[in-house]
Parts: sequence; structure tokens; C-alpha cells
Amino acid sequence: MHFRSAAEVTVYKALLAEQRERPETDNLTILPLPSAKVVGNRFEPDFVVIYKGVAGVIEVDGQHHRGKASEDASRDRILKHCGVVEVDRLDVADVDNAEELARFVKAFLYRLGKQGR
Repeated sequence: MHFRSAAEVTVYKALLAEQRERPETDNLTILPLPSAKVVGNRFEPDFVVIYKGVAGVIEVDGQHHRGKASEDASRDRILKHCGVVEVDRLDVADVDNAEELARFVKAFLYRLGKQGR
């Protein structure tokens, strides 16, 4: 896999750690950097996570997202209109705190699980 930043690798490892903790009957699917085509738009979300039959997106926002809140919100809205239940953004500065990152991942999966089967 080819990640664009060390922060993405760190988030991927946190997702893998959470995946390993779960039994096969309560597992999750992690799709790092998938390419998606949505009516006239091409996206490459940082992570698509499928848990309990529900898809969510995690975006790791670095310097290139500064001043693009409106653009990011539009993209998030398009993804939600296509059936993505949860889109959450994590600032790259928050990735280095392992405990905080683990809490973020657990909370994200909890929200997906509430929407799932």
C-alpha cells in the first residue's frame, strides 16, 4: 500500500489494532485510500471502514485542508448522499497521541455500530 503521509500510516495501524481485538463475528473491513467515482466527482477518501453492514469514512486532515472547510463539507455531503453513514475528520496533529487516536477509532466504530444491524 502507498500512503501519502506518516499520519495515514498511524491511523491505519490504529484501525488494524482495533480489527485484531475483535472476534471474526464482529470484525470490520478497512479500505485505505480507495478510489471512488460519484456522479461527476472522483474521490479518494483516506479510509472507508465497513462495520456491522454500514460504511463510514475517516479523513486525516493535514496542511492541505487549511482554508478548505467548505469544500470538505461539500464532499462529505456528497458521500453521505451516496449512503456513507458517518464521515469524520481527524486533524493530523491529533494522530501522534496514541490514546486519543484509539479513543477516536473506538468512538467512530461505536457510531457506525449504532447505525448497523
